[in-house]
Order: sequence, then C-alpha cells, then structure tokens
Amino acid sequence: WDGTLENNCRQYQNDIFLFLGNEYEMRVEVQGFPEISASQVMPEKPEILSFNYEPTDVYDATRDVRFDRMEVTLRDTPGEDYYLVYGQVRNQCCENDYYGLWTWSDNPYLLPTAGAKGVIFSDAYLSDGQDFTLDLKVDNTYLDESVHYPAIRVARITKDRFLFLRSMKNYEDAQFNPFAEPVTVHSNVSGGYGIFGLESVSYALWQ
Repeated sequence: WDGTLENNCRQYQNDIFLFLGNEYEMRVEVQGFPEISASQVMPEKPEILSFNYEPTDVYDATRDVRFDRMEVTLRDTPGEDYYLVYGQVRNQCCENDYYGLWTWSDNPYLLPTAGAKGVIFSDAYLSDGQDFTLDLKVDNTYLDESVHYPAIRVARITKDRFLFLRSMKNYEDAQFNPFAEPVTVHSNVSGGYGIFGLESVSYALWQ
C-alpha cells in the first residue's frame, strides 16, 4: 500500500486486482491500540445497455445552472443492488482525463449525494430482473462539445457504501437546520469508526 498525506487525511492507493464476488477484509493493527477491521464483498460489474446524451441547455432556476440530459439503460440482476451514478466529461485529446459533473434527477428514488456529485439508489423499487432506464440532468457549465466527450459513470456499490453516502447527505442537510434531528453517519468498522466500501464501475462515452 502507498500512503500519502493530503489535507490532513491519509489516503492509501494500491494496484491490487479485486475479483468480483470475493470477500475482502481490511484490518488495521497499530501497536498500543485495539485492532479494527471491516469486510465487504466485491459487487458484480454493472452492464450498460445504452447511453444517450441530449444537449438541452435548459436553465434550472432552483439550482441556478443550465443543464443537459443524459439517459442510461442498465441491466438488472436478481436481488437488491445499490448504485452510484454521475455524468462525466472526457477531454478529446486525453483518453484518461475524466472529471465529474453535478448530476441530479427528478426521480424521487434517485437520491442526491453530499457535495452534489451524482445520485445513489437501491433498485428495490424496480421489478426484479427487468432492465431499467435512468433520466439524469447534468450541469453543463464545464461541458464543451468541441473539446469534451460526454460520458456516464455507473458504479454498483456495496450496501455499506450506499448507507454511508446516504447518511453523509443527511448529515450535510442537517448542519444548518436548527430543527433537524441528530444524524449519525454510517460506519461498518469493527472496533472503531469509519467506512470500508467497494464498488465495481462501468463507463459509457458519447462520441
């Protein structure tokens, strides 16, 4: 593991290949402190059946931004799955130069995330095993079709990651609301506090 310190937060990166469906455990041992651990099963990779981009350039007065539309159709698998989805742009000159777009939806089952980066949802509200389509809106402030390709990023995430992202949004919303109930951010770390989550990602590019 390669540890780097940035903004007082230590981030670890590695080149370990994780196999779909396998369970992985994170264990931390520091002399003089109790051991902490968490485990997750690597989700199956989502299958994108189609992706469409429409440069509508409509003004949203509530968010004070202009938006375009993205539509993505996914193949559902049996059982309940959890997703994190957001629009992206990719520089035409640089194959790996992606960055995310503010993404939201009018579908009440697609929940916003803290920091407005994407939507999360459980597919429990859908008919099990049926393909489904998401209608999304993306802030087009930084989307210039002359130099960018619109793209979509779809991640199937673990339930703990979903619960963490949902609780972080609830925490964000409650911060400046004196009437809000206290919010506990979801944790799945045994012996400590934090989140260990996994995701499997698919991309589609509009060219």
